Amino acid sequence: MELHRKNRLIYDEADCIRQIGNSVSGALKNISAYEKVYQVSIHDELTGLYNRSYCSEFMKNLDIMEHPIGMIYLDMDNFKLYNDLYGEETGDQILKWSASQVQNLCSDKMSVFRVGSNEFLIIAEENRKEILLSFARLIQNTILEQKEDKPKVIQPITFSIGIAWDKNMAESAGKLFRQARRAAFYAKGNGKNHIEIYEKSFEGQEQSREKGYEQVTPTIFALMAAVDAKDSFTFEHSENVSGYAMKLAAKMGLPKDDIQTAKVAGLLHDIGKIGIPESILKKKGKLTDEEYEVMKTHVENSIEMIHFLPNMNYVIPAVLSHHERYDGKGYPGGVKGTDIPILGRILAVCDSFDAMVSRRAYKDALSVEYAIGELEKGKGTQFDPDVAEAFIELIEEDPSFQVKAS
Repeated sequence: MELHRKNRLIYDEADCIRQIGNSVSGALKNISAYEKVYQVSIHDELTGLYNRSYCSEFMKNLDIMEHPIGMIYLDMDNFKLYNDLYGEETGDQILKWSASQVQNLCSDKMSVFRVGSNEFLIIAEENRKEILLSFARLIQNTILEQKEDKPKVIQPITFSIGIAWDKNMAESAGKLFRQARRAAFYAKGNGKNHIEIYEKSFEGQEQSREKGYEQVTPTIFALMAAVDAKDSFTFEHSENVSGYAMKLAAKMGLPKDDIQTAKVAGLLHDIGKIGIPESILKKKGKLTDEEYEVMKTHVENSIEMIHFLPNMNYVIPAVLSHHERYDGKGYPGGVKGTDIPILGRILAVCDSFDAMVSRRAYKDALSVEYAIGELEKGKGTQFDPDVAEAFIELIEEDPSFQVKAS
């Protein structure tokens, strides 16, 4: 009898424990389910980054006076163009790939958010602007690298990047966010694929216009795609010259509108090669005199095509004069010295440099050191000496020239 009661007591206890276990298990499952729902609610479905709603909540809990932070705002350039040319599926792939590249670079002291359709924000436990600037440059270079999983589009994937870091100019995280976003806005206006650090002088400034470029960007890249189909070297060359010309114009202190013009003129300077026979464009040997005369017509061809682009005539002087020489022995007009438009002189240097350091069907790429030597030799004859010297300094200052030329 006692044994029976003892066993009965054990069974009751076991049943009680079982019920408690079931309750705990149910509670844990509910907690797990809640956590999953919560994580879904704070993350962006496409990129996996934190979403804008969570960003707002996150910033409310930040005391930047007590714990200083820095913000890096990334605004993808030409995103509408990707959607228009390739479709929204490719646009999504570009966003997802770019987000993964940024996320992989970030340390555990950084949080990454998708705060717009094509905009990301990094909040870092770091407010030294030199460190933030260095990291922003790392992002730029990483996004430009050619990788197997990178979406295949003809124009480079780039970001305009804004940095805000100074707690003395922003009393809250929300204010710092707006400053970083404004700096990115200025970076985009200064030619895209740029980095701007927010300064007090930004307040009240007006953004410089981009001279109609945005309206005709799809047309420009459609033309470049046609050139690419005929001669991929010409397309890549135009992209390179555009980037070099922007940097050189900026180094020489030209106005923002001229920097923008340098960018567009670089893209369009060889567009007329679409009318040159492939037998000449891709010839592996030296051109005959007759073939060279045909090749020279690409300048006039380019001008004729630009005339059909709305509000783009402002790039014509630069495009028309990029084969003129400082000593007057160039073409098509034999213009000499400072009578050559400054942007034409800039394009001439950038065009020659990229032609030397890039591989072509008829030659291997030459070294950067060799190209610098040729620029030195050409001062005062082929090139404006001041422009050539500024470009040589730029090559030595900017490591990206070595990367592009490798």
